[in-house]
Amino acid sequence: MNPISFISWLLPTGGLIILILLILLLLSYAVATRSSAVQKMIKPVQIFIAQYKIEILFFFSFTSLLGSLFYSEILNLVPCALCWYGRICMYPIAIITGTALLTQRKDITIFTYPFILGGIALSSYHIGLQQGWIPAFLCSAESGVACSTPPFIMYGFITIPSMAVIVYITMLVTALHTRKS
Repeated sequence: MNPISFISWLLPTGGLIILILLILLLLSYAVATRSSAVQKMIKPVQIFIAQYKIEILFFFSFTSLLGSLFYSEILNLVPCALCWYGRICMYPIAIITGTALLTQRKDITIFTYPFILGGIALSSYHIGLQQGWIPAFLCSAESGVACSTPPFIMYGFITIPSMAVIVYITMLVTALHTRKS
């Protein structure tokens, strides 16, 4: 497998793996409210996420930034209008968290919330548009690319906006973590 094919496989597969882990984490939180044994099991995970929150946010946002550039610059997939709006939400998160890492600030997550929530809303709308659930009112094909037509679908549901919403929700869950002793 050549490197381009590998990365083209890796990004959606990574999105699927993150989705599975996110679902397991959220289910464990739900069960932990009723089970002290589960609470003890997930406590190290909660502490890890709270301790490395900025690093995790940077990893996801920077990987998404690189992934979006890979699709547009290497694979020559022209982004639709909604994909551009999604980039407008994602790229500042990488800048904010990258700056926080360089300056060793840990109190910046509040500045990521508008971008994360905006990204969730845009990506969710984009998924609904691609699935035919929502009419197109934010997207035109002026760029030559219709927002309602995904350039690829892997595993029956992984598209670029579904990968984005998975990452945005993962970042929201991460950003909401606080250190628990």
